[in-house]
Amino acid sequence: NHNDLATGVDEAYADAVARLDAMEADLRRPLASEPAALPESALPEYTARWGGPDFRAAVDTVKERIRAGEAFQVVPS
Repeated sequence: NHNDLATGVDEAYADAVARLDAMEADLRRPLASEPAALPESALPEYTARWGGPDFRAAVDTVKERIRAGEAFQVVPS
């Protein structure tokens, strides 16, 4: 159980199943309306902050740190 007690396990399970059933029923209902249409626009210009070699070096460093167990998720920026 969520509070590490043996009591209420069956009730908690039944409640979870009921909530999942309700979510499934909600997902099966048709959408109330069509999604909003976005106006077409030109793609914004993109300017990389890092050059290719510097970025690749950062990725290699991250890979080494992941292998060493020092990191498991990294956002190089």
